[in-house]
Amino acid sequence: MVRMKYYKTKIISYAINLPRDLIMGIDYSAKRNNVDKEVLFAIIILEVINRGDSINKFIEKATSIFFPKLLLKIDASLGIGQVKISNATLILNENNKKLVMKKLLNPTENIEIVAQFLSYLINTYKIEDKNYAELINLYLTGKIKPNSNEYIDTHYKLFSWSTEIRLYTKLFAISHNINI
Repeated sequence: MVRMKYYKTKIISYAINLPRDLIMGIDYSAKRNNVDKEVLFAIIILEVINRGDSINKFIEKATSIFFPKLLLKIDASLGIGQVKISNATLILNENNKKLVMKKLLNPTENIEIVAQFLSYLINTYKIEDKNYAELINLYLTGKIKPNSNEYIDTHYKLFSWSTEIRLYTKLFAISHNINI
């Protein structure tokens, strides 16, 4: 229970500090790809937390510049949405993997790729509305029903909490000075 409280506090802290252009990008990409904005936001904010601090972002960027073949070999997950290069290549229908990596490292483009990927998963696997467990499992592991583990279970609980309290809607209202 203490861990959940810690993670919820961390999510709120990251959410409040999310730049306004990224908040707007989530709204735009969700509408454009017919994905629930709360779902898109929850996935992104959880991946931002998993990605870690500025040092990890720097390492990710530097590795993509100096060792792109390594990232391609391990099919690294990049950017704020931590999308695998192979998944982004599929979604973007782009064979130039260096261009794909560049797009993944651009936060605005990464949000759009995450939205497209979520739409792809929902439509390809016929995920019914509000069946978030399957969606989380697919996003994190590529499988609908992987073996349950603490990481996936925690991710799912935090995802559910964020969507249930409509954290993105509240954040959007705050960033636009709207009363809800």
